[in-house]
Amino acid sequence: MGWHQRWRDFTSATPNVERLKDRGDVPRLVKALHFEGNEAVRRAAAQALGEVGDRQVIPVLVTAMAGDVCMVAAAAAGSVAALGADGLSVEDLAGALVSSRRWHEDPNRECSCRWQSELIMGITRMVRARVRPDHLQLMVGLLNDRDEELREFAAMILKTIGPPAAVSPLVARLPKESPNLVVRRVIFETIASFSDPSTLPILVACISETPPDDFRAFRWMAEALAKSNLPGLADALATVIPELRSVDRREILANIVRRDLGSPVLAEAANAKAETIDRRRPVEQALAAQHIQSLIDLLDTEFSEEAQRGLSGITDDRMYDELILLLRGDHWEFAAAELGRRREHEAIFPLIDRALNGNCDVSGPLAQLGVADQDEFLLAALDQQDLRSRAVSRVNPALAIDRLQRIAADEDVPYHVRYLAQSRTATPPTGDPYQISVDLLMSALTDLGLGRHIGTTPYQPGAVLDATLPRPGYVDAFQPSGRLFQEEYTYNSPEDGSWQRWRTPGYHWNARRAGNSYGGVGTYFTATVRADGLVEFDGGGIDGPYPADRTGWHAITAALNHFAPGLQIRLSS
Repeated sequence: MGWHQRWRDFTSATPNVERLKDRGDVPRLVKALHFEGNEAVRRAAAQALGEVGDRQVIPVLVTAMAGDVCMVAAAAAGSVAALGADGLSVEDLAGALVSSRRWHEDPNRECSCRWQSELIMGITRMVRARVRPDHLQLMVGLLNDRDEELREFAAMILKTIGPPAAVSPLVARLPKESPNLVVRRVIFETIASFSDPSTLPILVACISETPPDDFRAFRWMAEALAKSNLPGLADALATVIPELRSVDRREILANIVRRDLGSPVLAEAANAKAETIDRRRPVEQALAAQHIQSLIDLLDTEFSEEAQRGLSGITDDRMYDELILLLRGDHWEFAAAELGRRREHEAIFPLIDRALNGNCDVSGPLAQLGVADQDEFLLAALDQQDLRSRAVSRVNPALAIDRLQRIAADEDVPYHVRYLAQSRTATPPTGDPYQISVDLLMSALTDLGLGRHIGTTPYQPGAVLDATLPRPGYVDAFQPSGRLFQEEYTYNSPEDGSWQRWRTPGYHWNARRAGNSYGGVGTYFTATVRADGLVEFDGGGIDGPYPADRTGWHAITAALNHFAPGLQIRLSS
């Protein structure tokens, strides 16, 4: 068979709908309505049957509405409407739509559903024209159907039935619908259109629950509410405005209250309350999460008192470190009071440091820790081995000459403590300042148990990973004074040339991520010797200086822990 013959067979097999319509050939148009394999032919046939004007084909068209793809079913619905559906009942029309929706549930059937809305709206218009109050139960059943399109159809028909009968089923269904479904918006608009005062609470709750990413739905429902003329709406929306996180959504409701509902004062008050809530939100979040750093940041805001109360309620062990850091800053009074209230006896020396260096009154917190007189405590501490090294650098030498001289002469006392005791009596030992600096460094840091590899933040003072302490090298002294020994040297830079710098004996520890010697997250601290013989810690990215004793070492580790977790603390020089 040649291609000419095949083409003639194909063209003769496909109905020519236009020719059939011109002839008024209803039987063959009905046959074309069932032509398999070509949806476009069936759609054209459905449309032609409506134009021919033979009402006897209405049942055939209803069948097409109920059991064909949307492309054909929508055309059939249009033709039924054009022919006049006077003989069809609401049940017939609704039944056709139900059958169509069930037809679509069959996984073996395919439909692009491009004309789905045309079908549904066509049936909706016909039902609206003939629905009566006694169809309420039929529509309520569809309103609770598993199919979303049927529920949307029922909501539109119930709008025609109207209040009071349609109010309760719609109100009952609204909260059951997912916030991101179109049917929820249709039900919402229908309820709002009734202007029933009893529905105001659920409508307001519904608009508040609109998903954050569905701005169009929110605006659509807000506009529906604005048209509802519900009594008390302005007050209800003014209550919602401060609860919204989105500024754009607030503005939509504020404009409705201000412009559509004529309550500008109410709108401005709601916006002012919203701004207050915005300012307070970080406070509420930090309090709820007991987030230490967030609460500390709030100490410098209008919510300082609330932040202090929040910090007071946190029992985490990290609070001690944070309070020690705060003790050196503007919020020292709060930190001192907290340390006393918490009975942190390890904080006695940091509190004394604050009194000595900042001329601050910490007598109250010290009294809570059992220190009635600061001078008497330090004098007594000189006779206690575990406190002596810290007391020597803080005691008033005028009150402790005899005791300091005894310590300086005691060979069993660590070298750095003996040297400092003698220095504080105005008779420092003599000798090579470089060698003395080296000896002081090694004595003080050995006493603390420091070495090449200390550990990883968050680190608590105690055992170190490698306590080997080599002879100290040099670290830069950024001021040409203040160290027991320092010397000028020429620094050669391949990029910037040479210039003169100062250096002093000392140790340099890096605190950086593992495998990251330079760059990235990290800081450092050093240990050097002051002109009076006190070994002290200092560095970049941390507060300081601190005496190289147990109190100072705890302060350094607190600063490192605060800087970042996961830092490896290793000696570099």
